[in-house]
Amino acid sequence: MELEFFGATREVTGSRHILRVAGKTVLLDCGMFQGRRQESREKNLRIPVRVEQIDAVVLSHAHIDHAGRLPLLVREGYRRVVFCTPATRDLCAVMLADSAHIAEKDAEYLARHMKSFVAPLYRQPDVAELMKHVVAVPYNEPWEVVPGVRATFVDAGHILGSAAVVLECTENGRTTRLVFSADVGRRGLPIIRDPQPPAGADVPIYIDNPLAIDATTVFVMHPDAFDRGEDLVNAVRDLFHFDLVHYTRDVTESKALNAQRTPMVIIAASGMAESGRILHHLAHGASDSRNTILIVGFQAEHTLGRRIVERRPTLSILGDDVPLHARVEVLNGYSAHADRRELAARLDAVRAGGTKAPPVWLVHGEPPSQARSLPACAVPATGWRCRPLATARPCESP
Repeated sequence: MELEFFGATREVTGSRHILRVAGKTVLLDCGMFQGRRQESREKNLRIPVRVEQIDAVVLSHAHIDHAGRLPLLVREGYRRVVFCTPATRDLCAVMLADSAHIAEKDAEYLARHMKSFVAPLYRQPDVAELMKHVVAVPYNEPWEVVPGVRATFVDAGHILGSAAVVLECTENGRTTRLVFSADVGRRGLPIIRDPQPPAGADVPIYIDNPLAIDATTVFVMHPDAFDRGEDLVNAVRDLFHFDLVHYTRDVTESKALNAQRTPMVIIAASGMAESGRILHHLAHGASDSRNTILIVGFQAEHTLGRRIVERRPTLSILGDDVPLHARVEVLNGYSAHADRRELAARLDAVRAGGTKAPPVWLVHGEPPSQARSLPACAVPATGWRCRPLATARPCESP
């Protein structure tokens, strides 16, 4: 399978891509370039593949930068099928006819006033001929584009009839899934539906930690302790069991995950990544640049987790040196600990209850973090010996 890009590459207009698979050639979009007139015209007239070699065209939506050169293909002799959604077909009939009409009128004006004449890229009869070959396919109904290629339109939520295209390409007994998104719209807009994700692209989640499985069971047992102010807690009947989540208690199941080559999320948390199944997953996956290591908790100094956060080039895992090529992302927002502002707000609330500000000692925290968050009344506790709190007197230096 080959995929080539001949439009909208490092620019915005002129979407056109060529898919070659199983001896067939499929055009994905055939949009018009827009910009400097002479430069755009030269680009629009350039057809990178002979028209007779194109077996089918799949159109994402009716905007001119995605559909605007289809009549030019017809002018050059294309007479095969153009697939699109029903609404896209009807919009194209109007928009492409208007595009041809404007080009014809501009050419007539220039000729009438004896100015430089520029022939239209295509005329209205070309649009009429094109529409004879447009076949409308509804959303979510698979169809055969050419032998070896099945496609499904899903709603892209961009304009009326816009679609992302899911292509199942089979060649030499192997099937590859290609998603052509084209333009994706926004959620919550009036009239146009929200973008629809392609079916079958769901990523399974594996909870691969016996302790985490047991802890989840404890959570299930105590819904009375949940925050009922959260919409998700109120809307979802079972927070911890759904189609995508799998609990892998057995060691054999855990090992089998490392042999899989399909996308997945493995949650194998173990404090600072110092022990447990996460070590085996890191040993297998840290060297692969396609993987992402997601850190969602604080990693103490000199731990494997901290070395990952620091993006050390080589990690020592289970006695072996493993190069770190995987992408590393740190999400501090998942921390269950209050941040600087939240701690300060809590301190203010404590002070509000009394007439005199109590002394404050910072205990947890590495020195750089303590220095950044040290309030004026606080004293770092490292190396200090504290009296009993009942005395309400500051700590003494040893």
